[in-house]
Formats: sequence, C-alpha cells, structure tokens
Amino acid sequence: METIRSAKVVDNVDINKLGKIQVRILPDLIDVEQSLLPWVGKYSIGAGTNSMIGIHEVPEIGTFVRVVIEDYPFLQRVRYISDDYVEGLYIYNKFEDVTISELTTQTYPQPFFKCYKDGTIDFHNSSTGEHGTFYKNGQYILIDSTGNLFVNLTNKKLKIYNDVSNMKEILKKFQEIILGLITPLSIVDGDGKPCTYANASTDVPKIQQALLDLNNLMGD
Repeated sequence: METIRSAKVVDNVDINKLGKIQVRILPDLIDVEQSLLPWVGKYSIGAGTNSMIGIHEVPEIGTFVRVVIEDYPFLQRVRYISDDYVEGLYIYNKFEDVTISELTTQTYPQPFFKCYKDGTIDFHNSSTGEHGTFYKNGQYILIDSTGNLFVNLTNKKLKIYNDVSNMKEILKKFQEIILGLITPLSIVDGDGKPCTYANASTDVPKIQQALLDLNNLMGD
C-alpha cells in the first residue's frame, strides 16, 4: 500500500554521493535508533534525470520533508517528494531583513526566494523581473526591473579581471597618465616650451585621493 508521511532529516551526508538523506518517518519510526533509519532518494521534479541533467540539492539536517512510502508498512521503498509545511516555521518574514536601496517595495507573495543555512538569500520577483542575492553581512547583487546591475560590497573589495588584465590595473594606468600630464613642466606649449597645468595644485590631491579610493574599492 502507498502512503505519505512527514519525516525529519537526521543526516544528509550520503557516503555514496547519490543525493540521499536519512529520515525519521513520523510517527512510525519516532523511537527507532538512528543507525536503523532509512536513507531515501528524491523524486526528480521538472528537469528529468540522466547523467548530464538534474538538480543537486539536499534538505538540511533538522528540517522536515514529506515522504512517499510505496510499500507501507514495510518501508523498503521510500522517496522524499517535497518540503513539509510546519505551522510557525514558514520563512516569508525572513525577507524583511533584506535591505537593498535599489529594490522596489515587495508585495506578498513576491519575491520568491530561498534562504540558506548561512543566511544567504537568493530571490526573484516574477512580476518585476528583479533578481539578486543578499548576503548576511549586508552585501548584495541585484539586477533591477530595467536590467541595471548593482553590486554593493559594504566594506569588501571588488575584482573584475580576465586572463589578460584586471580593471584596477587599467584604471591605475589611466591615473598615471593623467598625473603625468598635469605635473609641472611635463607638457609644452605651441612653441615647444615647458608650461604648467594651471589647476595642478588642486587636481593632483584629488587624483591621489581617487587612487586611495580605488585601492579601497578594488582587489588586486
């Protein structure tokens, strides 16, 4: 006989790396020793399954899932099919902790999101198209409804690079060129005579401060 039960995840480190979890099926196995509890796989939903396609994601230890038991009461053919709804544990209010100045006001049920154990939240608003990731320390990445990209790293650094160069080095080269141009006697007039950039005394400190700001913003 087939039936559905609630179950609590007690382990998710499958030594065979097959995505199985160990569950305590409730109430049937409530007092059973953990070493005797079943390891169960998941019914794949939507993406299909083969050696190249699928989803790797397992429930965290201590969370609740629904399981389908195909051979009840023998419990030899069990699969978990979804998260279980537990009164009082729904997490929509977690999004109230997300502070992103460029994000529009969100109205339930938007946005859809996933909250990870470390506090990271991945979210998507299917009405506005806003999409992003919010980290527990306040950093975030956001693509807004018009496609603009915002990256806020609070007190961390940004690195943009490829196999040839990185953005910080490119900006520093431009800065060196500008400093060279406005340094006294480094440029000549139409007659070939050295001359001085009139605003050097005010602009040089600005460029030096810009270099400090660049070092604070971008990683090497």
